[in-house]
Amino acid sequence: MDQQETRVEDLWFSNDTLVIRAEKKLFRVSKSLLAARSSVFRDMAAFPQPSGDTELIDGSPVVSLHDSAADVEVLLRAIFDSSYFMPPPERVRLDVTLGILRLSHKYDIEYLYRRALSHLSLDYCFTSAEQYRARPTSGHVLFDSDDRILAHLPLIEAATEVGALWLLPIAYYYTSVTGRDALRDTIPLPASENTVQKCITAFADLILGNTSVSRFLSMSSTAECENEGVCNKFRLNLLSVVFFQMQVTLHPLDNTWDEQAWRIMGEKMCSPCLNASRANHTAALETFWDRLPSIYGLPPWTELETMRSAAMGEST
Repeated sequence: MDQQETRVEDLWFSNDTLVIRAEKKLFRVSKSLLAARSSVFRDMAAFPQPSGDTELIDGSPVVSLHDSAADVEVLLRAIFDSSYFMPPPERVRLDVTLGILRLSHKYDIEYLYRRALSHLSLDYCFTSAEQYRARPTSGHVLFDSDDRILAHLPLIEAATEVGALWLLPIAYYYTSVTGRDALRDTIPLPASENTVQKCITAFADLILGNTSVSRFLSMSSTAECENEGVCNKFRLNLLSVVFFQMQVTLHPLDNTWDEQAWRIMGEKMCSPCLNASRANHTAALETFWDRLPSIYGLPPWTELETMRSAAMGEST
């Protein structure tokens, strides 16, 4: 055993064992239980029988994995400690979830793969703009850092690697809306340049989307308007605020027109004009939502949902 290698004591079993090496960490685990969980581990030629050519540590054969030690550790903890990676609604750390997502997919551990997808789907999988806007503001997955770009880049990479493309539209969107300067600062990071470039290229579409969801402010009063002069003037004043006095943001799905804003508008506008404005706004949101995957070169929502259902083992 290399002098720099360290044993992970609570993942060091005594019977029917196999030693797994990942980078500089060693894990001695139950061979039978690991094989029962993973068809890849079960079938791998890397379950050697002791012989003169086989590396042994404390009498157990050694298998070296070409994965990060951090990812291997969270995967093994999830397999051998049933309380470590619980299903939703238990909250989970993003780095832990991504490690389990990647390796459970690689080593065919279906129940952990689906569990990781279930956690991520709570924050990154929605069926409509309305459902997206109704999501809890706190989020489900826990981040280690406030820097959401550095968090979402590995998420995009991992979801792409395992084919979970339905998570990508929102992950790309979250990355894009952080802004051009913040994105450019991340380009030197490994494997980030293509993703960052795709997010920067999306800016034009996000600006147009942000404009379209507020376009109701420039619409004319309805034929049923009860006070055309007041309604039109109020909307135009708001339009001035949105496009001239406030910085236009890149958040078309997260714009300020929430229930509180509509209540305030209802105090100044007649009911027919308010209802028409809300309908126009809702339609614009859904139109942008429908376009969102294509902005990042992804299949349409219907195809992404089919992929998700197949991965989760749901009947169509």
